[in-house]
Amino acid sequence: MFGLEPDALRATAAVTGLAPETALGGTVVAVAGGDVYLRTAGPAGGVLLLDSRLVPGWPLTSPARGMPAPPAKALPPPTEPPQPLF
Repeated sequence: MFGLEPDALRATAAVTGLAPETALGGTVVAVAGGDVYLRTAGPAGGVLLLDSRLVPGWPLTSPARGMPAPPAKALPPPTEPPQPLF
């Protein structure tokens, strides 16, 4: 996640906002500060980045089947490896 591991976790998309009549489901695979990384199911799959500052006021429940996901934008792949910390 912080570029320290050779196979660092990378999000493929980021949630841009939560909206009524949408549902976000997945398994939390990492948390760093306010960022929550969710492994999502379905045809898109991958790891989704959720800024936890978007969550206050939204219920945490099991979503009804067939609800659309909230809007998300694709994240570009890294163009170069992160710089070493030390």
